[in-house]
Amino acid sequence: MQLCEVFDLPRPLLEYRPEPLAYPVEALGQILGPAVQRMAEVIGVPCAMAAQSVLATAALVTQSHANVQLDGRVYPLSLYMLTVASSGDRKSAVDHLALASAREWERRQWMLYLEQLKSNRAAIRGKHEARELP
Repeated sequence: MQLCEVFDLPRPLLEYRPEPLAYPVEALGQILGPAVQRMAEVIGVPCAMAAQSVLATAALVTQSHANVQLDGRVYPLSLYMLTVASSGDRKSAVDHLALASAREWERRQWMLYLEQLKSNRAAIRGKHEARELP
């Protein structure tokens, strides 16, 4: 009896599909769905890649506004995503566009922080100078 007769041949981990299945963009709704379709057209990426970037961005902006409750326990609303594609497949381009508003908000928050920091340092300096006066 041969070894290959006793055991089945190993199955591949991933099933080869010559054409990927169509991404269900319509399931993303009236706001995210059209955004995904337009990004895919303009940047030239598959809808699945554009959708992943848009969903990741949506999760980022909603994370501070909600939590998930399971069995009485509260968990942060988080979504972990990984894009697997070759170099040059426009992963960064689609992420850059999807995150543009979030990055702009982050930049404005940083500018507000710097203004407040400058103001607070001036106030502290003024208190120290006031103490040193006789």
